[in-house]
Amino acid sequence: MCYVARCALDRDANAVGIGRRFIAAQLARCGLVPSDGTVAYLDDVLLATSELLANAVKFGDGELDLCLQVHRDEINVQVTDDNPAQATRRSPEVFDENGRGLALVEAVATRWGQERRGTGKAVWCSFSLPSGKDFAGDCGRL
Repeated sequence: MCYVARCALDRDANAVGIGRRFIAAQLARCGLVPSDGTVAYLDDVLLATSELLANAVKFGDGELDLCLQVHRDEINVQVTDDNPAQATRRSPEVFDENGRGLALVEAVATRWGQERRGTGKAVWCSFSLPSGKDFAGDCGRL
């Protein structure tokens, strides 16, 4: 089985920071740490985590569920909330102060998407692990 870790978060101003620290700690448990030369790569994962959580805090409903999955060659981050409204990638003007979150996720992640979950939705993003950084855990993926 791949490495999976979940964290329930209150939908408040602290969720983003708590979620970032949770993801960083879980990646370290998997041996994916900044000291191994992947600082920029891990920063991208944390940036995307921040953006997904910030959107869920601003637009979501209910408690948030943050889920990390580490596969042999891929990292997945997912945020679930109780708002069924789809996340929308915007195209803000140069001086707009908001609306860049999903564009940032799209820019740093290998791919992103969303799906219905119960009464709400899950918004996720995936990152291909850099060459030579395969997760050494027991992963059932082929």
